[in-house]
Amino acid sequence: MTGNSVSALALTGLLLGSAGPAHAEPKTAGTKIASVETTATPLSRPQAQANDKTGRSLRAGYTVYVGGFLVAKGTLDTWIGGDNYKMRAQLGAAGLPAAFWDGHWDIGAEGAVDGMQVKPQRYVFVSSENNKTKTRLMSWDKSGMPETRNDPPEGKVSVLPGETRNTRDPVSALLVPVAGTKNPCDRTIRIFDGKRRYDIKLTKDRETKITTRDHGYSGHAIVCKAAFTPKTGTERKKFTQMLRRDRATEVWLAPLEKGRLYMPVKLKMRTPIGGAVLELVSLEPHGWDSMPPVPKKFSQAD
Repeated sequence: MTGNSVSALALTGLLLGSAGPAHAEPKTAGTKIASVETTATPLSRPQAQANDKTGRSLRAGYTVYVGGFLVAKGTLDTWIGGDNYKMRAQLGAAGLPAAFWDGHWDIGAEGAVDGMQVKPQRYVFVSSENNKTKTRLMSWDKSGMPETRNDPPEGKVSVLPGETRNTRDPVSALLVPVAGTKNPCDRTIRIFDGKRRYDIKLTKDRETKITTRDHGYSGHAIVCKAAFTPKTGTERKKFTQMLRRDRATEVWLAPLEKGRLYMPVKLKMRTPIGGAVLELVSLEPHGWDSMPPVPKKFSQAD
């Protein structure tokens, strides 16, 4: 149960993001991300909490159910300041799995937004499973090429350098800028997590209304169909092959920052043990803390 649950959680980042070279969005030079504002109920429009003179931040709370059972809970903190962003997702086992398996993921990303393009600069992935901790750090140069370091060291990654250029890490992919039509779907996402390359093709399915459990968000959402295509570095497991054939995966995206950004509020997908549902349950202003800690040997500061 836990293995499939972890796969479902990891894929939430892969199923969302900005367009890669396969589908270029129109570039709007004047697009800025000066603040984050929740599109809430008509009676309440809470402002994201200011972090410093230029930045604002908020916290989204999520739950993950697989086969009708709670398997994980997590938060996503997002800070926006001018054209810069920082994001930190923390996810841990919950419900029955937590009684048998100690799993926690702390994942952070930071970078900049250039027009309609998200350009990551640093990505940190820290996994703690049954008292074993692994850390991965990626950094991008000006040409869009990532460099990956692992602690402890891992084997050779079977991904060609050219396949990783101008990709997004799974957390930066959650930041979806839009322009003109306000349609976050109809794009291809190029994702590299330091080991695997995926393409996710989103296509618009319908528009709907959605309300979080705490009523922190109640309003418009766009539902995208998501088609998963594994590239190099992926293992040919049953779950991966199911995703490749499946056309039932859906992602709900809701507008932030007066409709210039979208964020995930719901995800539905199939797994070998039943349907998986990730859902936004709370949304509130929250001060930015820091990026996940990394080993001193990386010589990288938060």
